[in-house]
Amino acid sequence: MKNIYSDSRILDAEARKSFFLTEEIMMENAASALQKHIEFYINNFSIQNPKILILCGSGNNGADGFTLSRRILNKFQTFTIELSTPKTEIAILQKKRFISLGGKIISLHKFSENSDEKKEFLNLLDKNQIKNTIIIDCVFGSGFHGFFSTDLNQFFSIINDFKCYKIACDIPSGLSNSGIVSENAFNANLTVSMGALKLAFYSDSAKNITGKIVNENLGISEENFQKTTPPQAILLEKTDLKLPFRKNKSVHKGNFGHCTIISGEKVGAAAISGSSALNFGCGLVTLLTENEKSLENFKIPLSLMISQKIPKNTTSIVFGPGFGRNKNAQKYFDYLISHPEINCVLDADAFYYEEIIKFLKIRPKGIILTPHPKEFAELLKLAKISKSQENSKTSDFKVQDILDLKFELIEFFLREFPEVVLILKGANPIIATFSKDFKMFINPLGSPSLAKAGSGDVLSGLCASLLCQKYSPLESAINSSIAHALASNNIKNDYSLTPEKLINEISELTI
Repeated sequence: MKNIYSDSRILDAEARKSFFLTEEIMMENAASALQKHIEFYINNFSIQNPKILILCGSGNNGADGFTLSRRILNKFQTFTIELSTPKTEIAILQKKRFISLGGKIISLHKFSENSDEKKEFLNLLDKNQIKNTIIIDCVFGSGFHGFFSTDLNQFFSIINDFKCYKIACDIPSGLSNSGIVSENAFNANLTVSMGALKLAFYSDSAKNITGKIVNENLGISEENFQKTTPPQAILLEKTDLKLPFRKNKSVHKGNFGHCTIISGEKVGAAAISGSSALNFGCGLVTLLTENEKSLENFKIPLSLMISQKIPKNTTSIVFGPGFGRNKNAQKYFDYLISHPEINCVLDADAFYYEEIIKFLKIRPKGIILTPHPKEFAELLKLAKISKSQENSKTSDFKVQDILDLKFELIEFFLREFPEVVLILKGANPIIATFSKDFKMFINPLGSPSLAKAGSGDVLSGLCASLLCQKYSPLESAINSSIAHALASNNIKNDYSLTPEKLINEISELTI
C-alpha cells in the first residue's frame, strides 16, 4: 500500500519547514530523477543519437525543466522549448544558469504565429527520428486548472500526434488536481511524480494519459517526506492481496459459510455470481428463485443448489445481479433488516429501488455496495445527494459527472451512510468507507478486459464469498477487487474475457 495525496505542494512546504530542505535542493533532486529515467530508457532500449526536447513553462515545473536542461547539456542532443516567460524567482534563476553554460532556448510564446522558432521546432519533430526522440513535459505540473489557451491547445495537439517516448514531470500538463483531463492534455508514457503520488493520477480519464507512474524522492526518503501529513487515499498493490487459503486441516463446508444469490429476470447474472462465490472459497452457494420453472431452459452450474426460500444457515446474500427493476424488492430488504447477522452485497438492479435508502439508514453494517458509475448516479439521486455539499438541491448526475467528481461524491455519500463499504467500479476501482474517519483505497491493477458483461457479477460473488469466510466488509471488498483485477491481466487477449474465464483465472491465483 502506498499513500496518495490530493495536493503534494503541502508536503513540499512541510518538508522545507520541518527538514530544512531548500527549493533548490528539491528541484535538483527532481531534475536528477528525470535524468535517471531518460538515461534508463536510452540505455535499456539502445537508443542511438537520442534527441531530447524539454518543454518548459513559467512556474516551478518549468524551473525543473531548465534544471534538467543544465544537467544534460552537451551530454545529449538537447532542445529546450520555452512556452511562456519564467515568472517565479527560482524559474528565472534556473534559466539564467542554463544560459550561462551556453544553453540555447527556442521560444514559442505564441505558437499560433508562424515564427522562425516555430519552424525550427516543427523541424525537430521528424517522423524519421521518432524512435530516438524523447519529449519531457515540464510545463504546468501540480495546480493546473481550467483549460489550455488556444496556442497551448494547438501545441499539445501536435506533440501528442508525434508518437515518440514522452515523460511528464510530476503530473502531465492538462491534468487538474481533481483528475479532470483537458482536451489535448500531455499524453505521457511515463509520469515521474515528485515526492508523493497524486490523487489526480487515479481518475478514470487520467489513466489514458499518465502511462506508467513512478514516485521519486526530493532529497529525503518517501517515508520522511510524507510522515507529517495524512494521505487522502491509499494505493493498493499486488502484494496486498490476502487469498482465502485454508490453514486448518480438519474442516467441513459449513466452516466456510453459505451464500445465497437472489435471482430474478436474468438468471445468468445470478449464476455467474454464485459460481464466482463458490470458486473463491465459499462452502455452499444457493441460487434463490421464486419460480423453479423459470430455470427449465437455463443450464445451472451443477455445483449450485436451487431453492425457493432463503436457507436458514445463510451467512451472506447477493442481491441485484439480473434481478430486474419492476419486481417486489421490499421483501428482500425487509428480510435483511430482520436478519442483521447476515452480511450482504448489493449490486446492479438493487440500486434502482428507492427502498435501498431506508435500508442503508436502518442497518448500514455488513453491507458492500458494488455500483458502476451509472448505477452510482442513480443511487446518489435516490439519496438526494447534490453535486455540492453546500447546495441543498438534488442533481441528476450523468456518468461524466461521476467520473469527474467521483472522489468527492464518494465521500459525500459515505458520510451520509456511515459503516457502508462502497466499491465504485471503473478503470481504477475505488473502495471506501466512513467509520469515525473516511478511508479510501484505489485499485489500479485491472485490465480493460473487464469492460465486459458479467465481470461485475463475478465481483459481487467474490465479495460475498469472503464475507462468508469471516473477512470484514472492508477486507472483503479490498481483496475481492485486487483478485478480480489481477485475474483479468492473465487473459492473453484483452478482448476475449468472459466471466467463466475470469472465474477460472481467479481460482488459479497464487499470490
